[in-house]
Amino acid sequence: MDNQERRSQILASLFGHYSRIPNPLATILMRVSQTYMTISTLTPLSVNQSIFRCVLSGILFSLCFPHADLGWLIWASFIPFLSVFPAKSYGHSALYGLIFGLVAYTGLLYWIGVFASHIIGPALACVGLLLAAVSQAIVVVAFGVVAQWLSTRKSIWPFFIGAPALWTILEWVRQLGPLGTGWGDIAYTQHNYILMLMQTRLAGVWGLAWLIVAVNTGVLYWLRGQRNLKLHCVWFIPLVLTVGYGISVVRPDSLDPGHTIYAAALQPNISENVPWSGDRPADPRYVQNVMDTLHRQMAEAEAKGSVLCVAPETYFPGYPEMDPGLRTQLNASVKSTQQTLVIGGNAFDSSANADTNSLFSIWPDGQTHGIYSKQQLVPFGEFVPFRRELPILEALHVTLIDRAAGDASQPLVDAGPYAGKLACAICYESSYGRITRGQIDRGANLIVIITDDTWFGHTAAARQHAAIAAVRAAESDRYVVRSAETGISQVIDPYGRVLSEAGLFVPAVVVAQVEPETTITPYVRYGDWFIAACFALLIAGVLSGRGQKQKIDDNPDH
Repeated sequence: MDNQERRSQILASLFGHYSRIPNPLATILMRVSQTYMTISTLTPLSVNQSIFRCVLSGILFSLCFPHADLGWLIWASFIPFLSVFPAKSYGHSALYGLIFGLVAYTGLLYWIGVFASHIIGPALACVGLLLAAVSQAIVVVAFGVVAQWLSTRKSIWPFFIGAPALWTILEWVRQLGPLGTGWGDIAYTQHNYILMLMQTRLAGVWGLAWLIVAVNTGVLYWLRGQRNLKLHCVWFIPLVLTVGYGISVVRPDSLDPGHTIYAAALQPNISENVPWSGDRPADPRYVQNVMDTLHRQMAEAEAKGSVLCVAPETYFPGYPEMDPGLRTQLNASVKSTQQTLVIGGNAFDSSANADTNSLFSIWPDGQTHGIYSKQQLVPFGEFVPFRRELPILEALHVTLIDRAAGDASQPLVDAGPYAGKLACAICYESSYGRITRGQIDRGANLIVIITDDTWFGHTAAARQHAAIAAVRAAESDRYVVRSAETGISQVIDPYGRVLSEAGLFVPAVVVAQVEPETTITPYVRYGDWFIAACFALLIAGVLSGRGQKQKIDDNPDH
């Protein structure tokens, strides 16, 4: 009996006798199992087989993020996709990259369609979701083309070394420019796995991304019978070192009793999606409800010992520096509770003649001691890219007024003698490690993230967004206080562990002990140094395979 017959018998024993499993599901399960069990064979794949493997990898990729949140799957989810290389041609490899990318990012970003359908209708929402998925899949197409070249060398070293470095570089490229994003970086799948997160202190999300793809590549070659010890040391030793480093660093309790404070993340659960008239929301009852809720929640936080309160993005119903009436009420709440209040609101940038999405630090004396303006604005939400070049965007009413972006060198926000200086991130920009890293490198002691995720509803987006905060905490060795209008509000320790949390669409005051930190991790000090290392690895892979091309099987179905 040959190996193929044995596999068929095993699969039959697993799925052939379970009559309770619906036939379509049993067929899918059998096909998935068959795919992983036949990866060790080196026979050419048909186009249909390759497409199935790309779709499978895309589905597994999306399951690694919330809602499913099966982060452990990421360590094997790339194997089917990587196994399609070398393809018949560069056109085939680009197609396989596109299919994997479309399935992966459509599954990850499905909530864009859900949200957009309430604004522009289901048909246009589907178009918007498809465009979003395509914009992210482009980098996977690039991966497929370059990976094809690497995999067609006679030596296995170019692909083995180059593929993990290439994926990491392309994740970095995804974040560049006004349309860039860090949402969906594979390191965020590990937000629940503390030992793995510690690696981000050394190299940020890039080191963890490289390790994940390197492990997938190594396991693929092991299954294919490539058991060269030197080859597998490339991924196995870094994996062991990562786990060992995590074990050596993580402690049950990171608090120094002599330097702790209580901090509160306020979750008002009040929708900010209301019409405005002039510099305030149009309904005065709404304005007063916001101010009353703020006062009530600050008093609750004070009763729990808080000295720092963090309120959500644009929660102040107006302009804190330009509305004397509301500012008087705000100051009364701050003075009566004797807490520093960090609150989101609007500010006006006279130099840009535009509003900014800002955060204000107001001390118990009622004075503003720091303002931070959002640096990375949301495309089509806070500004329209290429507005002049694409006037049709105006007709879609995506957004009428562009906000101004804050400068990367703006002064640090001071939260007072107890909390110290803050590294601030507003909503979407928390997915960019460079935003908080730059502030911490300049002396920030605590990370504050404020957001309004109301529009996410009950989709996976709110949990995906919250997962990012754990990585920001781990990579910088800082506590995070995250305030979200309707959830998920959290306090997170420097290891990425959630100390306290409030769920979606409930009013809450989340309070926990935090400690302003002064340590500087290698990632904070040296930034994206690992990207340079990945470029060096990719170049080494290319040079090692130069002039060595293997013949691809001329199977017409491949």
